[in-house]
Amino acid sequence: MGGTPLTWEQVSTGFILYILSSEAPDIDHKQAYANRLFFLFFWILLTLVIFRTLFVNFYYHLPPTFDPVIEEVFLLVSLAGGGLISFASFKLLPVHRGPVHTVLFGFVYSVVLVAAYWYLFENASTENSALSRMLFIFLCSFIGFLNHLILDKFSGKLKKQSS
Repeated sequence: MGGTPLTWEQVSTGFILYILSSEAPDIDHKQAYANRLFFLFFWILLTLVIFRTLFVNFYYHLPPTFDPVIEEVFLLVSLAGGGLISFASFKLLPVHRGPVHTVLFGFVYSVVLVAAYWYLFENASTENSALSRMLFIFLCSFIGFLNHLILDKFSGKLKKQSS
């Protein structure tokens, strides 16, 4: 069973996504630490996606006279756009333990993270191992999300038994 082993950066990314994903179901709780953490995470992720999109699609089509300031303008537009989208998204979150606390949401969440990972890091890759790296990212985020849901179920049962 051959293949390219994961690098330290990929394993670290997977571990960070596992930790973040284990807190992800609580993003709909307005007072939770996870809500604030994910607002920042979502803002950074959107900023990176918007910046890369602007850079790839517009940078080489502009005249060279814009060269000194265009990256700074792209960054400011990306920060503002990512912040606005993140703020609007978090204002539309449903009630706590609603649709965000489901396996379906965890699956969609993990697919979105894999799509962002592919867009930011893998879309130029011609390696066959890129698919296995994306599967690794998916599994880390999905298992972290499921871990939270399972522990919520057990903690609810334990609270009922102790009462």
